[in-house]
Amino acid sequence: MNYSACFLISAPLHLLNAIEARRTLLSDSCTTLLIVLDKGNGFGDVLGLAAEFVGDVFDECVHVSLMKPDAGYQPIHAIQSLIYNKRVIKNEVVPKCESAGKVFIGNILNQEMLAAAHSSAERVTILDDGTSTLSYLEARKRKGRHNWLGIEYPGSRLGCFLKILVARLFYGDIDSVRFNPSFFTLYNDEAIAIGCESTENHYDYIKSIMVDAVVEPRFDFLGAPFVDRGELVWEDYREWLAIVQKNSEHPIRYIAHWSESDESLKLIKDEFDIECIRLDYPYELEYVLSKNKASLIGGWFSSAFDVLDRIKQDSTVLVCFKPPENALSSMSIKSSESSFFSRHEKGSNVNIMHLADHVENRNVV
Repeated sequence: MNYSACFLISAPLHLLNAIEARRTLLSDSCTTLLIVLDKGNGFGDVLGLAAEFVGDVFDECVHVSLMKPDAGYQPIHAIQSLIYNKRVIKNEVVPKCESAGKVFIGNILNQEMLAAAHSSAERVTILDDGTSTLSYLEARKRKGRHNWLGIEYPGSRLGCFLKILVARLFYGDIDSVRFNPSFFTLYNDEAIAIGCESTENHYDYIKSIMVDAVVEPRFDFLGAPFVDRGELVWEDYREWLAIVQKNSEHPIRYIAHWSESDESLKLIKDEFDIECIRLDYPYELEYVLSKNKASLIGGWFSSAFDVLDRIKQDSTVLVCFKPPENALSSMSIKSSESSFFSRHEKGSNVNIMHLADHVENRNVV
């Protein structure tokens, strides 16, 4: 069967944006295929969640298993993974994209998605992948050009060239997909600034399915994998969380980031005696569909707040705790942090609390 549109996703946030794109950009008469590319990245049950929207939003959902070329394995494993993934994309995904009238991809940095979308006769539409999409747009505007990851590599030009060469060896000229796509994005101004066609995502459909709810005096806090990724030592993260807890009047429910380890969550639960939970889907969708919404939603800096800023009910307060200057180690995280707070300090529904200003015991939320 030939479909009017094909959506390539691999994470819960991609699904959220695919749902909105399908309802906003396509007519009801369009037939749609949702393809879940699964590398076993621990994003939760994306396929199970996607299946809930088949029939109502999408006409069909297909699961495609890929291998993860994990750096922790031997180089031969990485090569085998790339060869396997290339074959699967060529044989199982490309034919579907070739026959579809329109192709949407969930992540402009995903090689497999780009390789499949390269076969599309029409301009590809890029959906948001959180802060990485914004980082891509900002880097491309800053540099006036982009490499195959959309960002400048640290190190030598030779290293950059070799990585481009490997990508093209396995996947062909995937750069061409990124040269002139259209975007369906929260970051509309940034997409237009690099000369791309763009439609702003207002999440009107997601807001339309908002479930009426009781607002509970509860603080849902969206965690981050700073300790697991080596950005912070546990002692520093514990101090930050202590400040958050000290300044909250409500019971805290800690919402784990998908890459936070069970060991990290146990440390948090034991130290602060708070509930720690994992969701199989984006918190934004949890908020929309829940019959018991939190009165306060907090975190550090996350693209979830860009979405919640658009869809939240008046009875819910958003607050983000800004880390002390230069507390985080990697340049990419610092860039995301700076960009996030710059956006929301200019004016939004997100309240900003500076961790460095609230070391003393005072109620601020």
